[in-house]
Parts: sequence; C-alpha cells; structure tokens
Amino acid sequence: MDLQLFLLTTTVGFAVVVALTALMYRPLPKFGILLNLGILAAAGLAWLIIPDKAGGIAFVAWVVLFLIPALTTRAISRRAYTGDWASASRLSRMVARLVPLASLRHRAQFYDAMALPPGPVRDNALSGLRGKLSAASADALEQALLLGHRDWQGLIDRAQQGRDLDPTYVVRAFGELGRLNDMARCYRATQDRIPAISRPITWLILFAFTGRVEALESVLSGRMANQPADTKNFWRAVAIEASGDRHTSREMFHVLAENASSETLRQIAGDRLALPAVAETLTAETLAILADVEEMARQDYPLATHRWWHGPLTYLIILANLIVFAIEVWLGGSESGRVLYRLGALWPETVLRDGEWWRLGTALFLHAGPLHLAANMLSLWLLGRYVERLYGWLDLLIAYGIGGLASMAAVLWLIDAGYVDEALLVGASGAIFAVVGAITIWRILAWWHSRTLANRRALAGIAIVLAVQVMIDLSIPQVSLSAHLSGFIAGMGLAGLARLLAIRRLRHAVPTLSRFLARD
Repeated sequence: MDLQLFLLTTTVGFAVVVALTALMYRPLPKFGILLNLGILAAAGLAWLIIPDKAGGIAFVAWVVLFLIPALTTRAISRRAYTGDWASASRLSRMVARLVPLASLRHRAQFYDAMALPPGPVRDNALSGLRGKLSAASADALEQALLLGHRDWQGLIDRAQQGRDLDPTYVVRAFGELGRLNDMARCYRATQDRIPAISRPITWLILFAFTGRVEALESVLSGRMANQPADTKNFWRAVAIEASGDRHTSREMFHVLAENASSETLRQIAGDRLALPAVAETLTAETLAILADVEEMARQDYPLATHRWWHGPLTYLIILANLIVFAIEVWLGGSESGRVLYRLGALWPETVLRDGEWWRLGTALFLHAGPLHLAANMLSLWLLGRYVERLYGWLDLLIAYGIGGLASMAAVLWLIDAGYVDEALLVGASGAIFAVVGAITIWRILAWWHSRTLANRRALAGIAIVLAVQVMIDLSIPQVSLSAHLSGFIAGMGLAGLARLLAIRRLRHAVPTLSRFLARD
C-alpha cells in the first residue's frame, strides 16, 4: 500500500468524520468545522499539484492545526469544569502559541483571570476583557461573572434572553433554585448542545438535585472518579438532602463548610446550610427524563471505568497477528505473495479446487505490509476492548472469529461467481467489520428499547464512519470493499441471531420456572 495514498485517505477520512459529526451535533465551533473543510480542500489541491508528498502534508497539517489543539481544548474544558483554572490557563496559552489567533489569545487571558482568587480582583480582570472577546466568549465571560456571584436567577434570565450560555450551568441554576421540573425540561431542550466532556457533570447535577443517590454514585465512581473528595462529598450531600435525609446532609455540609480545601466550596457548603428544604413534586414528564438519563449513565458506566489495559482477548488476537507478521518478515517479506501464500493466504482456486478450506481462517492473521497491519490492529484495539467491556469476551470471539470466516467465505463466493476479480486475500479487516456490524445491531436494539440520545448518536456515528470507509475502499485498489461489506453483514447477522436465540430461551425458561415454583 502506498504510504502517501494511505496518509491522504486517512486524513480525509478523519476530517470528513469530524466535520459531519460537528455539523450534526455541534460539538465544535464554526472555526473547527471550517478548519477541517479547509484541510480537505488543501489535501485535494496538494494531490493535484504534488501527489508524491500530498499525503504527508495533509496528515501533518491536520495533526498540528486541528488534532493537537482539539485534544488540548478538550483537556482545558475538563479542567475548567472541575475548577482547575490554573491548569486550564497553562494549556490555553500553549494552544494560543501553537495557533496564533486573537480569539485563542483572548481565551487564554480569560482563563488567566479565572485562575485568580474569587473576589474583586478577578471581577476586575474579567471586566477588563470586555470588548476584546467574540460574542460567544463574551457570553462565557458574563456567565463566569454570574457564577462567581452565584447569581442563579441571572443565569436563567440570560439564557432565556437567547445568550449563548453553557447548558450545564443553566441546568444547575434551575436545580439550585429548587425548580426541578424546569431543570429537567431545560436539560431535554438543550441536551444536543451539551458537549461530551460536560455530559457526566450534567447527569450528576440532575441526579443530585432529584435525590437519585445510587445513580449519582455511578457517575462519581465512573466519569467523575478523579474529582477531589470534597467535591464528591458536596454532591453526595445535595443528593442525600434531596432524598429526604436532611439531618445527614446538614452534617456533611457542616464538615465541608469548615474543612473543605477550596474556599469556594466552603462558601457554597455554608450557603446550603442556610437554605430551606425544597421538595417540589416531580411530574411524570420529569420522571421519564430522569429515567432516560439513568439509562444513558448505566450504558456509559462500563466505558467510563474502562482502562487501556482492559480487554485480554483483544490483546491476545493482536499478539497473534504480530507474531504471524514477524514470521512473514523472517521468511522473506510481508509483501511477498509467495510468503503469504505459503503461510496460508486465501487463493480462490486453491481453496475451491484443492479443498484447502483452512485458508479461510489463516488468511485473517496475515497482512500485506506494516501499514496494513497497523491500520487493522489500531481498529481492533479500539473496537475489541469496547466490545469486551460492554458485551464480554465471548461476544467478541464470536463476532470476530465467525464473522471473519464468513467474510472470507462470502468474498470467495463472489469471486467464484464472477462478481469480484480474483486476488490473493489476506487481512483481519473483514473480521473487524464483523465486529462493527455486531455493534450496530446491539446499538439498534438498545435504541429500540430505550430511544436514548446516546444510542441515536452512536448509530449516526457508525453510519458516518461506514460512509467514509466505503469512500476510502473505493479510492484504494488494494483494499477489498467486498470483504468489508461481507464482514459487516455477517456481524449484523450473528448479533441478530444471538439476540433472537436469547429471547427464545428466555420465553422457554419463564414458563418452566413458573411450573417449577408452582409445584412448591
């Protein structure tokens, strides 16, 4: 596989996925979307002018101008949401130096001001930025001033005036004022605008103010596990108070008001002690919204507690592929057709005429070159651990193993029928696409059951990735589109069949159990 073509198609694929996702869900500012579209245009122009260097130029430009700033901005947002303004300030200045735009420089100055101790000095520093910021940044500045004074009604008023405020803080404002049904409605109306980084914080706010102690603990032990102990205890106290145990919550607020490490947290805890008990009756609409959020948090928990080293079966499969690749190199080269055939590559005539059906399996562990191996193993590392964590190692084994064999068999049939040109087939991509197919069915079934926003977004993301992959397959002759589509369909079929069998076993087990209990 040509390196420049590989880098170009990879960059184009990433940029298209980012741009389309941003247009659908607006997780990026317009500048980020325009930047990705600009990189796409520049990549196409470079391919026309200097095709032998276009891939490298496009990839480096995307990494330096978008990927690094985007990852750093995500880290900045994470620190800002947790109140670590000093770290947010340092990272923001780094991004401003990397991409020298006035808007980024002013944002760094905003975080510098927020890193100052609460009080008149910080208020003056923030006020000094007026007139320098964009409209969105000016709204963020006013939001920071309102938050600093804990003017919750002011936040709600600005939001109702159409100001571009962070929905998470507006949701909290309704909760702080005891308007729980309005809080739930605000969340439902703005959930598409809540960035992924702040979604768990919003869930935590909803659970805390409505007294969902168990659901709150799942968030605190998942996405919010790295929060300071005082912050966790504050939200626990809010949830316990909302659940009706005011005595315990007041004891917790007393401890925080006296001993919390943060001055701001001590003040907030003291303010909570002076508030009267609020017990607004939750409507059926609010209860339905909370049930939806609890389902999303439940689905997110396995991923939130997932670590890079989790997924033993995934690592075993990757290790097997690496060992086989080392054997390829040792025997004469991973791109040698003779070596690949000797080790078990799938050649249609050999399988159909000589009956060497074992090649359907061995071909899954062979790769034609380091780029081919790297691309497949990266995909397997991302998807395999995800499936192991959410659905278990057996589901991964079935989807990957049987799906991979089915994809090879399907391509063999297509070649024999004359629909696809004869070629030496190697690679794990068919098996990987079988895993994607299985994930798609699982997500469709989850969406059908709960209709949550998370499942809708997941399905839309899968559709975008598949569309981009088809585009890449059509642009690179060495990549087998038929193997990818066959694997995807096989994975969907396996997952659907497994679900159907599970439902039938359950329907049989329930009457049997009822008869057994009736005898007792």
